[in-house]
Amino acid sequence: MPTGANLPGLFSQPGERFQLIKRRIRQRIMDLRDMIIFRYVTKHKLHIREPKKIAPSLHHDMYTAFAEGDLETLRIICGEGLLSSFQKRISIRGPTKVEWKLHKMLSPPKVASSKAHYYGGKGLLRRQAIVRIHSLQSLAKFTLRGELVKGSGTPKEIMEYVVLEKKYENGKESPWYIWGTTEETTIKVLAEQKRKTELQEASRLISP
Repeated sequence: MPTGANLPGLFSQPGERFQLIKRRIRQRIMDLRDMIIFRYVTKHKLHIREPKKIAPSLHHDMYTAFAEGDLETLRIICGEGLLSSFQKRISIRGPTKVEWKLHKMLSPPKVASSKAHYYGGKGLLRRQAIVRIHSLQSLAKFTLRGELVKGSGTPKEIMEYVVLEKKYENGKESPWYIWGTTEETTIKVLAEQKRKTELQEASRLISP
């Protein structure tokens, strides 16, 4: 959901802003309902505070391992799709030396979303959380001679949304790992989603 600068103006677009607030409240209620079902049916703890605590260290370890080409560490802390992406990027860059550095956190980690998924009778449960990480970081690239590539290594302010996941499969609980990353939804994206939904509904109604 949009936040901050991505929100419609309170006075310039009050209708759109109100609709977003309603949508956010509805989603929070649905997430809470799913959490209660998950906790009641499975008896597993929800670990509500863990994502916020563990996200910064997983984030740091992930980018450090990527810079070092450490696939073993990436296999432990990344989901399959994210791991595949890192493997391709490491393969493409070849022997080029890369150095990632976290200079500082610009604001405390914040949980943007927390969900629990219960698939009745399938033996597979999931906990997911999206954690916002606002940091100052740099990625330096070096030539084969060890010279810094021009334009790289400059610290940049970056806002990331890291998706953490924990699986419960056949009674076994996995540690938290990074499933992937996502971006904050903008008004434009929401409008496009709404348009597609309306077109699908219209198509369904006129179909014989």
